[in-house]
Amino acid sequence: MRKSAWLLSMLVAVLLSVSMLAATPVSVNAIGEVTPTPALEDTEDNNEEEQEEVDVEELINEALEQLNDGEFRGAVATMDVAIDADPTNVFAYTIRGVANAQLGQFDDSIADFTTAIELEPWQFDLYLFRGDAYVADGSLTDALLDYDQAIYISPLSAEPYGRRSSLYYDLDDETAGDVDDLLARGISALNFGDADQAIGFFEEAADAADDLPVAGQAYYLIGITNQINGDTDEAFDAYAEALDIDDQIHNAYLGRGILYREEGDIEAAGEDFFNRIQVHGIETVEEEMEIGDTIEVEMAYRRIVEITFEGEAGQEITISAQDTDSDSVDPLIALLDPDGNPIAGDDDFGGQLNSQIDDFELPEDGTYTLLVSHAEGGYAVGFNGFIEVEIDD
Repeated sequence: MRKSAWLLSMLVAVLLSVSMLAATPVSVNAIGEVTPTPALEDTEDNNEEEQEEVDVEELINEALEQLNDGEFRGAVATMDVAIDADPTNVFAYTIRGVANAQLGQFDDSIADFTTAIELEPWQFDLYLFRGDAYVADGSLTDALLDYDQAIYISPLSAEPYGRRSSLYYDLDDETAGDVDDLLARGISALNFGDADQAIGFFEEAADAADDLPVAGQAYYLIGITNQINGDTDEAFDAYAEALDIDDQIHNAYLGRGILYREEGDIEAAGEDFFNRIQVHGIETVEEEMEIGDTIEVEMAYRRIVEITFEGEAGQEITISAQDTDSDSVDPLIALLDPDGNPIAGDDDFGGQLNSQIDDFELPEDGTYTLLVSHAEGGYAVGFNGFIEVEIDD
């Protein structure tokens, strides 16, 4: 991979990201600016420095212009000010990471992208940026792990497969490089609305992969393409094939669970949503409630909220999970019986991105568990937020 190619890809991606910036400027205070000598009547304030507001969005736009003009040191300096003012601004770290990479400061670049990832771990392009920096620095194994993570997060984006394909070719792994190239081409065809051509590429990739785990990803892509087209039987078959090859493809469980839910098989949906939550979750928070209660739970990326409640055989309940703010969290729910077996689940049947299970009859007395996680609807605005969970009889 030529250095100019990956540098250009990083620059273009950051320039395009400006449209994602908040519409309202973020103003905070920077301390330590030089101030005029105070008037005599203000001598009691001699030791106080005047605070000057810093418009972080304006600084980001300035840094983007500096990147475009090749003023990389200036962009680093501008983002230093922005980060001092707002140390949680992902764009500032990303832009500084690109500028540092352009300057050949790869350790600093990788550190910037790492901080950005810690702030917003669901942004797949951040892993691409850091992976590119690893490639330029010669850390190919680290780069491969980052490209893998980008695919894990965003399996319907062509860029991660293309990056990983190039890296595999550099590593003289022709088979893996060919497979990823076919997957990237298939996704591009799908994005252009040519589902038949997309499936052709995905099937060719599955054949080329043979028994490699990436064949599971190819079948997942066949499944989601058929699901988008309304070809339910073909989608079910492809998802089953994907999970037979690799039972860690969390989005295959999600896609198939949605199909089951749409067909009215709420138990099968619950099993797939349960498996998706278990594969994808990395943190569990425990809560308790009673039927008739409403509680608010705080969500985060890859967090599972485990809520227990007591129920009786024959009792009919309705469970709802809805975002309390602006649909930034897409709740996914699975209900477990007292033995821990999934018996129901939902995604989006509560309207918009909210989940709901209506008039469900509990099969036995005992302690039930409701798992609350999230589906895929939060990538544009984030996964952190509050969900209101209600259980009524």
